[in-house]
Amino acid sequence: MTEHSGVVLSEVEYPTAIRWKLHTHGRAFFALLLDGHYAESYRNWSWTYRPFTMGFHPEGMSHADECGVDNSRFFLIELENAWMERLRDYSPISPIEPRVCDAKAGLLAARLFRESKRCTLQLPLLMEGLVLEILSTMVPDSVSERKKPRWVAKVREILEEEFSQKHTLEEIARRLDLHPVYLTRAFRKLTGESPGHFLSRIRVRNAIERLTNTEMSIAEIALVTGFSDQSHLTRALKQQTGITPAAFRTSLCAARPNS
Repeated sequence: MTEHSGVVLSEVEYPTAIRWKLHTHGRAFFALLLDGHYAESYRNWSWTYRPFTMGFHPEGMSHADECGVDNSRFFLIELENAWMERLRDYSPISPIEPRVCDAKAGLLAARLFRESKRCTLQLPLLMEGLVLEILSTMVPDSVSERKKPRWVAKVREILEEEFSQKHTLEEIARRLDLHPVYLTRAFRKLTGESPGHFLSRIRVRNAIERLTNTEMSIAEIALVTGFSDQSHLTRALKQQTGITPAAFRTSLCAARPNS
């Protein structure tokens, strides 16, 4: 289980068939079915889930559900109320109702699950961005792709110049007088990547420069480039380049002529 800034990520598995009577949950949550069979009913509605179908459940929703006879495994994204308030503030006329989410939301949740398994969510901006993107799929899209607004370059500038700081999308959006849901959705649509992935690339680039041009230890480089520790830097650099910091330095030394 991972918990950060009012988001709880967990993976649960039910090895045998099980049925729950009508019940409610204290938090709003998304449930992505990874394996198995799942069905639920809410008032006069009923849904059957296939693997990688995801459902949204508002806080206090009363529903009955059951898992099939095979192993059923879920990835759960539980949200404190502040996250739902962000969405209501962004699109106050859109009803926040239970639903089977669209394919885009399921893909984003699968990406969040993958990042959580890789332990790359130590970058809060990455997790925050993915959760906001998932929430943004529940309201109409008002982002135009005709021309990149000036704030896109400003977001990049902030992240490039302040790459070692612990930013949040809430804080960056406030600086630019934007809503964080809009910033997150529009940034990916207009650039092809999330602010979190952009920041991770900038940090890795700066780490490579220090691995190449300084005698700093890998642990020191991790801290000055914004990673939480050496293992966090190692995972990020290997994910992006296919090589660890230690192996990068070894290959660099082997390639340099003898002095």
